[in-house]
Amino acid sequence: MVITCLICSCNLKNMKHLFINYYLNRQLREKGFNEWCIAYYANELNLIVKKNINSLHSKQFYWLDQNICCSAITHSQAISWFRIRFGIKIDIQHCRLTNKETYSIYKIAKPISKQPVFCLLGIASYDSYEECAEAAIKKALQWVK
Repeated sequence: MVITCLICSCNLKNMKHLFINYYLNRQLREKGFNEWCIAYYANELNLIVKKNINSLHSKQFYWLDQNICCSAITHSQAISWFRIRFGIKIDIQHCRLTNKETYSIYKIAKPISKQPVFCLLGIASYDSYEECAEAAIKKALQWVK
C-alpha cells in the first residue's frame, strides 16, 4: 500500500496502522458513517492524507465516491461511532498471559433503572491491535441495521 502526504509529499508507511482497511471503510460508509476524516483512499491500494486540514469539512472525500474513492476511517473513529450512535461498546485489551490482543463487544441497553445493562455480543483474541480492532468492527457491523 502507498500512503502519500499531500502536505509535504512524504511517504507515510508508518501511518498505515492507524486506518481501517479500504473494504471495511466502505462497509462502514454503507452503514451510515459520515464523520470527517484526515485521509482518503484513492483506490484500494493508495491512502492519501489530506493537504488542507482546514478544509476537513469539504465533502470532496467524505462520502463513498462511486466505486473507487472513500475516506479513510481510523480505528478509534469507528469504535467511537459505534458507541455514540448505536450504544455498542468495543473494548480492546492486551492479555499478558497469552500475549495477544483481545476484544469484547457490549451492547449498552437502557433499562428502567439508572444503571446500564451490558450484553456481551462477542469476544476473541488476535496477534496485533490493528487486526483485533478490525475484527471487532466487523463483528459490531453485524449488529447494526
